[in-house]
Amino acid sequence: MIKGERGITIVELLVALAITALMIGTLVTAIYQIFDITGWGNAQLVVQHDLQNAATWLNRDVLTASRAEVSGSQMVLKVPDFAGTIVTRTITYTLAAGGTLIRKSSDSSLVIARHVDSNPFPAAGVITAPNVITVTLHSSKGDVPGSGTFALKMRPGESILAQGLCQVTGAENLGFAGNTVSWVITNTGQTSPSIDEIHIAWPSANGGLNGIRLDTNLIWDGLQNPPSATINTWEPGSREIYSGTQKTLKFSFVSSAVSDKTKYSITITLTDKCTFPFPPNP
Repeated sequence: MIKGERGITIVELLVALAITALMIGTLVTAIYQIFDITGWGNAQLVVQHDLQNAATWLNRDVLTASRAEVSGSQMVLKVPDFAGTIVTRTITYTLAAGGTLIRKSSDSSLVIARHVDSNPFPAAGVITAPNVITVTLHSSKGDVPGSGTFALKMRPGESILAQGLCQVTGAENLGFAGNTVSWVITNTGQTSPSIDEIHIAWPSANGGLNGIRLDTNLIWDGLQNPPSATINTWEPGSREIYSGTQKTLKFSFVSSAVSDKTKYSITITLTDKCTFPFPPNP
């Protein structure tokens, strides 16, 4: 020590250690909160994905089904299809051990939700078109729960036209601009059907659906809350899709629209009973 220079006292050392301990404690708390919030956010995304993905697939299949057979944690759908003559496809939904919801068809098996808490299907029995199937899905990841109830209306098998015969089709992509989502549809046929019903599922972040236009013509005005809605009451304006024309459906939402097409499911039913979905059938 240089002569005249004072050393560190015990009191000063204790104060320094106390300040250091306080800083470390604050830092550890902040790091813990960051990881805790991030984990909660990831769990919420997982739950929302379960609900939206299940809603998309169930709506797509049930809308074209003429019969549903429910037994315990399984639902078997009978779907009329076209392969030279009218045939019937079978699609089976099963809630497996561990909360995994599985969709099986003749050519594929797909997991559509991974964290389902309870049997989502209605009471055991047989449901035939045009009745409604009500599916209630409860999903949770960690301590983050989520739920959704979907009322899905079947179509009579006799009036379903196969996708291959439907000459009104939708584009493979959606357009996004502010709070509006647009979908281009094209009529290559000889007739000019009108839109009879629209079922749409969308991300909750968009807020409510508050308007639908066909080009510039307002065809529906109201408010439907997420995650899905079936629209079949209309404004007076024309919903006709003329032969040989291309039109754009525009869905407006309360908030800015999520620009990820995989978060949306749309099924259009026309007055000639033709249906076509987004995403388009492969």
